[in-house]
Amino acid sequence: MCLLTEQNKERLRLLHETLAPTRLTRIVDVGASPVNPAPYEMLLNEGFAEVIGFEPQPEPFADLQSNPVMNRTVLPYAVGDGKNGTLHVCAASGFTSLLEPNTDFWNYAGRWRRVMRVLERLPIETKRLDDIQEIDAFDMLKIDIQGGEVGVFENGLKKIANALVVYTEVAYIPIYRDQPLLDAQMRTLRPLDFALHKLVSMTKIMLATPYSKHLRPRHHRNQPIDGDAVFIRYLLELDKHTEEDLKHLAILADSVFHSYDLVLHILAARVEAGTTAPEAVSAYISMLPATVPQ
Repeated sequence: MCLLTEQNKERLRLLHETLAPTRLTRIVDVGASPVNPAPYEMLLNEGFAEVIGFEPQPEPFADLQSNPVMNRTVLPYAVGDGKNGTLHVCAASGFTSLLEPNTDFWNYAGRWRRVMRVLERLPIETKRLDDIQEIDAFDMLKIDIQGGEVGVFENGLKKIANALVVYTEVAYIPIYRDQPLLDAQMRTLRPLDFALHKLVSMTKIMLATPYSKHLRPRHHRNQPIDGDAVFIRYLLELDKHTEEDLKHLAILADSVFHSYDLVLHILAARVEAGTTAPEAVSAYISMLPATVPQ
């Protein structure tokens, strides 16, 4: 794993040197909880990105503040529709949401009742993304707020409209009451010219029943729950982006959501235009993970 990490870093450095962007890649992270490593962690740690993150829960926010990272700013705002809401603090902090957990899901799935148990309900003020003065233009919106994603999109249309990538948690079944699912996110982002590029991950479970012991969970996780997805603006018309934007899109594709075919698509266009040497592309290809045939 360490060797792979170093290889990934070296490949990112090579790509960054080849593309030579004029600025850092700009990322907005709504729901910057320290529970799991951020997908852009390597990009930030290598000094190639600047991040503005939002985390309204006091303890995770304090954890982030106590571990400062260069070029990362974290603000204690709850991003939403600009109205007052209720933060449902769950037994497992990763399930804390502005939405109420869905008991129908528990009854169906036979699991997660304990970790999604609401310990307290805190009144909270939300801010519209379009109204947050600390945010200017950005390349990628990363969002993971347990069901509140569509509310952020609908109240951040002006700022999201100029982004390149939306990296979002999507749900396939409502584990919260009235939770917008993947189709709702697609409908909201489509008028901004975003199209689905990649399903990064998918959590699937086996339903828990008195007879579950007769099945092997590894082979019978049939119910998709949620996961991460990547939307890209002008996906089928990438030439609508500026040259600088395409550089940052390639950098994000490599280091954040690992779409090496998209990186090569952008590099191929640059070779054809005479702005990138074929030898630089060959060097990049030689550093791709072993799972990618040379």
